[in-house]
Amino acid sequence: MSSVPPSGSRAPYIIICNGRIAAALASSGFEMIRAASQAATNLVTYYGDRAGLTDTLPISELQHEMMDLINGRATTRRREPRADEMVDEMFALLDALEEKTG
Repeated sequence: MSSVPPSGSRAPYIIICNGRIAAALASSGFEMIRAASQAATNLVTYYGDRAGLTDTLPISELQHEMMDLINGRATTRRREPRADEMVDEMFALLDALEEKTG
C-alpha cells in the first residue's frame, strides 16, 4: 500500500483508510474485527445500490464469519480462524470493491 493517497481520493478511500487505522490501533483481534466490519458496513452503505450483489456477497459472507468467530461459533471455511487473516481478507475485498465501483 502506498504512503501517498491516489489523486482523486474520495469517500471510499477515506472509509477504507479509517478502517485500516482503527484495525492497526486495536488492542485485540476482536477489536480488529470490529474495525474491519465497521469499514465494510460504511463502504457498502456508501455505495448503496451501485454495488451489486455479486460485489457485496463475499463481504457479507466474510462479515458473517467474523460474527460467528466473535460469538464463539465455528466458521464455515476455516478450521482455525485467525482475526488478523480475516481482517486482511476484508480489506482486500473492500479495496476490490472500491476499484470496481469507483
